[in-house]
Amino acid sequence: MAGKTNKKSKRSGYKSAGIVGTTGLRQTASQKAHNRHLAWLAGKNPWLPGGTATHTSKPVRANDYWGRPPQPGFSWKGGE
Repeated sequence: MAGKTNKKSKRSGYKSAGIVGTTGLRQTASQKAHNRHLAWLAGKNPWLPGGTATHTSKPVRANDYWGRPPQPGFSWKGGE
């Protein structure tokens, strides 16, 4: 038993190589909101997160919150 070495001391020289992955592809909150809005305008129905933006704690669908997106040829001015 006197010749037994501490295995932990053998690993003390290990150094991590750092973070591996796609850390450069993270989006800010405003980028995510912009992408959701573009998806809604394209006729998709993305989920909107719950919180202060939707005044509810649960996620909601964009069509339920913003209504239906404008159709091609539709004018906000009306009559044109």
